[in-house]
Amino acid sequence: MSHARFDEAPASGGSAVQKAALTVGVLFLVIGGFGFIPGVTANLGSIALASHHSEAMLFGIFQVSIVHNIIHLMFGVTGMAMARTVHGAQRNLLLGGASYLVLFVYGLLVS
Repeated sequence: MSHARFDEAPASGGSAVQKAALTVGVLFLVIGGFGFIPGVTANLGSIALASHHSEAMLFGIFQVSIVHNIIHLMFGVTGMAMARTVHGAQRNLLLGGASYLVLFVYGLLVS
């Protein structure tokens, strides 16, 4: 009788958590890349390095900065890499979610 290890993907091509982590990773990669594309990001010429006062607006709605875009790209690459195993995918989604919860609370406090 064969026993699969916890961190191995099933033969079907990946577990649900791996697919979720890969999807989230790809979305972060795309959004991070869009933050540097003129037309997708309005006022790109006035993008700040790392400021709450950047005038660059992704899709004309979301304020972005260079560091903000790079962080999205890093989340994307990390998510895609960690999606290779069940354990990595779970860890990525939990730590990513916890990070965004902390940033949400921080945003409430500084606004």
